[in-house]
Amino acid sequence: MATYKAPKTISKRSELRKDAATTAFVRVQDVFSKYKRYLTYSGIGVLVLGVGIVSYLFIQGTRNDQAVEHLGGISFYYEQGEYRTALDGSGESLGFIDIIDQYGSTTAGNAARFYAADAAFRLGEYDQAMVWFEDYKGNGDMLEASALEGQAAIHEMRESYEDAGVLYERAASVHEHALRSPEYLKKAARAYAKGDEYAKAEAALLRIVEDYPDSDAAVDLDFHLGFVRARMK
Repeated sequence: MATYKAPKTISKRSELRKDAATTAFVRVQDVFSKYKRYLTYSGIGVLVLGVGIVSYLFIQGTRNDQAVEHLGGISFYYEQGEYRTALDGSGESLGFIDIIDQYGSTTAGNAARFYAADAAFRLGEYDQAMVWFEDYKGNGDMLEASALEGQAAIHEMRESYEDAGVLYERAASVHEHALRSPEYLKKAARAYAKGDEYAKAEAALLRIVEDYPDSDAAVDLDFHLGFVRARMK
């Protein structure tokens, strides 16, 4: 899995964000002071909401910077395979669990969910890993595909083969990648075959033939197609 490379100090982006938020706040206040006699209650509500949104975005930006720093502090343990420490914290650095609890609504806090899920998976704590994999909010990126792969792997281990196949296929589609997507499709075919869903296994393999013919996953594809087709008869 990819690791999260975090800066050790908060960048100047937080200062820029603060300046932008302050400027917007002053502008809203200026409009309000000039026209407050003519505003209806609903109009005042809109202005107050505008100030609230600006303040919220500024707070979220600051909190995200803080979450990034905490991720940077604990990522060493994750990268070294010390997954329990990465989850629980080192005493000096917050662990993934605390980062999720305190900053879960931020972008970096959301990333912590993925890494917490991966760490729990590697520790064999599959129930908790599934919760964090499912809670990760992706946007069609590589981590979303990996989170779906993690869910699929757990279903496969639990012999829920059709669910696993569906999730592997979703991983292949949500973030199309010339190397990773065909591997996900091959895993989908494997899971479907284990569940005696040979037609679905064949369809997954044919997607590799059609969309990724030059990929490593395409090696020995004739053998795998022959295997599933023989069992479809």
